[in-house]
Amino acid sequence: MSNENKNHHNKLIYFLAIVKFVIPFILVPSFYELHRDEYLYLAEAKHLAWGYMEVPPMLSFLGWISNLLGGTMFWVKLWPGLFGAATFIITAKIVTDLGGKTFAIILCFLPFILTGYIRLFYLFHPNFLDAFFWTLMAFSVFKFIRTNQNKWLYVLGISAGLGMMSKYSTAFYLISILGGLLITQHRKIFLNKHLYIAGFIGFCIFLPNIFWQYNHNLPLIAHMQELQDEQLKFNSPLNFIISQLLMLLPFLFLWLIGLYFASFSKEGKPYQAFQLLSKS
Repeated sequence: MSNENKNHHNKLIYFLAIVKFVIPFILVPSFYELHRDEYLYLAEAKHLAWGYMEVPPMLSFLGWISNLLGGTMFWVKLWPGLFGAATFIITAKIVTDLGGKTFAIILCFLPFILTGYIRLFYLFHPNFLDAFFWTLMAFSVFKFIRTNQNKWLYVLGISAGLGMMSKYSTAFYLISILGGLLITQHRKIFLNKHLYIAGFIGFCIFLPNIFWQYNHNLPLIAHMQELQDEQLKFNSPLNFIISQLLMLLPFLFLWLIGLYFASFSKEGKPYQAFQLLSKS
């Protein structure tokens, strides 16, 4: 790709990222107040700690900054908007690295504004951080596969550590992506000492929350049991999967194309770890 085309694509990506940030503020009427869960996280932000019963501390730290700036709707919604834009930028960079041009970038952008992602990156809740760090971890593995540069393993470790400080479900994604690497041609990554150093760095980032959970008798376990008893038992795995497909229904074909690319095409063979991850 020529420098001129690369600059054109970068300008388009950053322009669309700004559009992604602005659109929810335009579409949502001003008379709507914050969601009840958003009030919870803002309240936790007034009592900073290394953990809380239901979430790690990252979101509350961002809420503390929002409260410091006045706690208005804009300052609360700033964070999901910024992280949503950043998630799109990372995704678009993967697209262009694989040879995607203007049309592919636009296709990549549309799910961010025409599916459930527009809600995900507007509500002040841990899920927008979760999605961002999942994407950043995938990007770091993708870049390591393409370049074999160890710096991307450190990006993986740091993003995993920060992701765990944002939402515990980051662990499931990390296990899945490492499992995908283990059973594909990239299993040699586990002989790379930098993977373990990066993992130790990520663990150290997450360590304060581990200590907090231990010192407070692991409230996360009690919270998850309460969720199971009062909410999760009413939602079957099949209904959950269907709801996820419906959330992304207008652009489900993009996922299917990506699955085919990683599963059957010669160009996609190096990325079979992501194909296995998508199935999990």
